[in-house]
Amino acid sequence: MKIIIFLITLLLSLTLTVSAATKGKVSMEDEIVYEDKKLVLNGQGIRRATVFKVRVYVGGLYVDSKSQKIKTILSAPYPKLIVMSFVRSASKSKLVEGWKKGFAASLDKQEKTKQSISIKQFCELMEDIKKGQEIKIAFLDQGVRLVFNGKDKGLIGDETFSKALLSIWFINARDESLRDGLLGIE
Repeated sequence: MKIIIFLITLLLSLTLTVSAATKGKVSMEDEIVYEDKKLVLNGQGIRRATVFKVRVYVGGLYVDSKSQKIKTILSAPYPKLIVMSFVRSASKSKLVEGWKKGFAASLDKQEKTKQSISIKQFCELMEDIKKGQEIKIAFLDQGVRLVFNGKDKGLIGDETFSKALLSIWFINARDESLRDGLLGIE
């Protein structure tokens, strides 16, 4: 009987430790289901900001199948999901500033102009965020679904906005270490 209990305990502990990846003390599931589709954790990275490289959030990228190639990630089937688990508090103004800088770096002037209404709507939905809270962004063929600390903020934009927003982490990335982590390189 003791052997059976030991084996069950061992099996459960192995299942629990294998089912989540950890980066910077933040654990994320290896697989999730979103809109009835199984997504796998492609990678995790830590967003660092300022010249002091202050840790802001741990990000995780979920896709239908793993890849270390930017082009493959950007063209992968929908849905795709980024989870941002904050390890420090950030004000709405800092979040908006970060998003605007990200769009400026990843989009050319023409595309930024084309996406200006969706960018504005997205930024208006930001709020102050506290350590331990999450932002989840689902990239869909009909736009972007934003879930801010458990509150569904709705659908923004269209498929072109979905691609534009996802590109922030990969095209002219402002944090190459985070990009590499999301790609599963680091």
